[in-house]
Amino acid sequence: MANVKGVLTPAVAIVHRGKGRYGVGEVIQLSVTVTPLGALAAVLADGVKWKLKSGVAGRLSLVNTAAGTATLTLGSTGGDMGLEVWSEAALPAKLTTVNIKVVAPNGVIFRKVPGSTIAHVQYAAHAGFIAEADIEPIGVSFANVEVREGKFKAVAAGAFAHENGVEHPFGPWLGIACVPLTGVNHWLANDRVESSHGVARTDAMGAAVLDEQGRPMFGPSSFEWNIPWHYRVVGEIDNGTIFVYMVHKQTVEVTGRVTIKKHTSESCAANYSDPTTGFGLPPNYP
Repeated sequence: MANVKGVLTPAVAIVHRGKGRYGVGEVIQLSVTVTPLGALAAVLADGVKWKLKSGVAGRLSLVNTAAGTATLTLGSTGGDMGLEVWSEAALPAKLTTVNIKVVAPNGVIFRKVPGSTIAHVQYAAHAGFIAEADIEPIGVSFANVEVREGKFKAVAAGAFAHENGVEHPFGPWLGIACVPLTGVNHWLANDRVESSHGVARTDAMGAAVLDEQGRPMFGPSSFEWNIPWHYRVVGEIDNGTIFVYMVHKQTVEVTGRVTIKKHTSESCAANYSDPTTGFGLPPNYP
């Protein structure tokens, strides 16, 4: 009796892919193997058809019953999916079942670009940096997924009180590149993370409050956005699905030293009197 097995060949061949795990939006070629080898012609002669049986959504195309092949495009929702292979003989029969796990983005590794500068405007309570991001988890491909930042109103006080309620806008939809050797999914964008200019303290008459050296003084201050990140499969036109919230936070010390951090990045800081520097990337940065 012939033994039929389903074969799944994803478009992105990740070296250390988790068994039976595929990212939302992945495109997978479906085929069959038959043992003993001599039984292949007889099995295909009746016609072999792939079917979506259960679980999350996907789409079958290019179904070829004479070859036992099809193309599966996964949808935008993570979860379990059941596939079946059927004989198209006069009396149809199920030949085999394949169960897979469809994985959606669930986090971001966010970091200052190594070797990049910390931006600052001299004699201002200000700092910023350029960041890059990897979409988690690794081990599946999100090459057919795009990501953007969403809206959130700031909560700010002290030197940043003038920014309280300022809304972080929607960003553009940007793609992802999957590295087959590592299974890392790199967001195809750099994020410019920057504080507003903190306002120094003033007295009742509106004059600047100065220290003994004549420098402006700042009160306890903070600014925070809790920014939603959305993903969607390329080709969709909706607002996508929120998969993580990323806190952008900045504080000011009494001396005007600003510290700024976003999500998992390191904390970056600049002193009030530090020289002016721009948002510089290291040489040969891709």
